[in-house]
Amino acid sequence: LGTYTVVCDTGHTVSAPGVMTCQADETLDVTHTCDINTCDKPTINDGTVSPSTATVDYLGTYTVVCDTGHTVSAAGVMTCQEDETLDVTHTCDSKYLSHNLSHEIVSSSRKSCKM
Repeated sequence: LGTYTVVCDTGHTVSAPGVMTCQADETLDVTHTCDINTCDKPTINDGTVSPSTATVDYLGTYTVVCDTGHTVSAAGVMTCQEDETLDVTHTCDSKYLSHNLSHEIVSSSRKSCKM
């Protein structure tokens, strides 16, 4: 009789902790598997993310297409990493920057126009 420990490849996680033990009838008491890690689809304001699936597998990618009047914050795709996070999260930024303008009243030496 023996015990087995599952060690998964990069980008995969063992389905349950612990060891598998070989029993007298030569079957394992439990069976563990290596499940692929996934990343959740990000929510991007003012844009569309594809594919439309809720998750992508390890090394899978999402792309962003911004709505009219917006540009994507960085070129390239968002890739699912081993730790189930995306390597970067893009945003869709307005092409039209809002500025805080201060207005001053400037005195003028001109005379008023009469109509």
